[in-house]
Amino acid sequence: MAQIPSRYDVLITEILADPEPSAGLPNSSFLELQNVSGRPATLKGCFIEIGAASIRISKEYTLDPDSMVIVCSASASASYKKFGNVLPLTGFPALPDAGSTIALFTSDHRTIHAVRYTKKDYRNTLKGEGGWSLEMIDPTKPCMGNANWTSSIDPAGGTPGKRNSVYAPIVDEDPPHAKGAYAPDSLHILLDMDKTLDSQTACIPYRYQLDNGLVVNNAEPLPPFFNSIRLALSEPLRKDLIYRLTVTSVMDCSGNAVPPFSTIRTGLAQDPKPGELIINEILFNPKPEGTDHVELLNTGKSIIDAGQIHIGSRNVQGMIRSLIASSSRPFLIFPGDHYVVSEDPEITMHTFLVKEPRLLSDPVNMPSMPDAEGTILITDRQGSVLDELHYDERWHFPLLNDPEGVALERIDPKAVTQDAGNWHSASADVGYATPTWRNSQSLGSVEGNGQWTVSPEIFSPDQDGRDDYLTIHYRFQESGWSATVSVYDMAGNLIRCICSNSLCGTEGAFRWDGLNEDRQHPGYGPYILVADAFNRKGIRKVYRTRVVIAGMGR
Repeated sequence: MAQIPSRYDVLITEILADPEPSAGLPNSSFLELQNVSGRPATLKGCFIEIGAASIRISKEYTLDPDSMVIVCSASASASYKKFGNVLPLTGFPALPDAGSTIALFTSDHRTIHAVRYTKKDYRNTLKGEGGWSLEMIDPTKPCMGNANWTSSIDPAGGTPGKRNSVYAPIVDEDPPHAKGAYAPDSLHILLDMDKTLDSQTACIPYRYQLDNGLVVNNAEPLPPFFNSIRLALSEPLRKDLIYRLTVTSVMDCSGNAVPPFSTIRTGLAQDPKPGELIINEILFNPKPEGTDHVELLNTGKSIIDAGQIHIGSRNVQGMIRSLIASSSRPFLIFPGDHYVVSEDPEITMHTFLVKEPRLLSDPVNMPSMPDAEGTILITDRQGSVLDELHYDERWHFPLLNDPEGVALERIDPKAVTQDAGNWHSASADVGYATPTWRNSQSLGSVEGNGQWTVSPEIFSPDQDGRDDYLTIHYRFQESGWSATVSVYDMAGNLIRCICSNSLCGTEGAFRWDGLNEDRQHPGYGPYILVADAFNRKGIRKVYRTRVVIAGMGR
């Protein structure tokens, strides 16, 4: 006798979201459902939710063990019957090309299976443009998420009604990690994990420990993905405290436990006042393969929710336009955090050194940022302006050969935002931008002017893991310095130019790998390192020191 399916008894195993241009499949979207339970499953009364749309399966349909059914619109059913069993649904929508959430529920709204697909799941740019289905790789790992999906390799563009062309066993040994934890109110915390959890371990309250005397009374994994847990607290959170939440012995659905002593910060977010959240870095003229970004710095003492902060610009009449939330979900910006809003955070991460990837936003539809000049502003949830900058490409360091791909950094967080003198091109030695971390041109607490040091003075570039490189550190009291760093032998012959007229920050470092200009070992012995620095005021400082390449003879 057919039974109502339990969680993961029936799986969504194939999705054709964009049928055009066809590689051989009908010109209509479909889903494939597969019964992996080993017993007949009745689908009558179940719901399929696609984004905000919900379609009920109203007629009798039994899905036999190890069998599949193609779910599509009534108008497409005839064209799909040649591929296998078909379940036509009136009102079945066209699936969004860019991605969506698809979930299968019982009649009483218990989750059977849910997936969230995106264009990136195709892992193939051409196939992502249409005509190819997304296929689940390993049906025994139904809660593994996007890593268990890829584009079909079948010549027809998909495999509706039969085993997926990409089928292969997957070993899942990656532990779950906490992505964030925020408080929707003073008595609850929502903990977001990066993987679907095993509900039996995730619902145990004592596996979640809070400091400052708070106790978790109840833990509830939330459908349909069960990667978020609602924690009910013994007493209210205080507005003036940052709490640490430690998660222990919670497992994902593959049996992997969170790493020991996994801890994440949380607390109650507050509405910021002007000056407590500032624009700290902007990249408005990226390289062709790059993307714009705006970095926000929390200079206050309170937690700020990025989901309540909007970023926008002004039109020619000076009216605010294009206000977009800086996060599509609640995300806490703690005091001192550098939060980066980017249209494509993956491109930002691949283009620059991102020390804190967690502080990159989800993809945001950024307001227009012209290359020559423009306005960028941020507002609170009521639309009040918190900070605003009218930038100009002429603020870049004048000796830059090309400002493309170079960010403007704020020098002093306490100084006036609109002061052109408070902005400077990011330094070359950090890659011309510092998203998610301290600006290369920040004044900070640098003391002295033109301080250079090297370490170690004796090094051995033999790749044995010990003293293989020479690091040249510098510190300046103000921005606007450039430097040429070179190495000479004792006869005065140039051995290696480490950098030439390179824009420096207020603090940074260069590195010498011990090789000459021909990428060859120059020989053991002493060398002279010369750092020749100058600024726009015409001030020049030259630093010379003796360094030694040591090692056993070759």
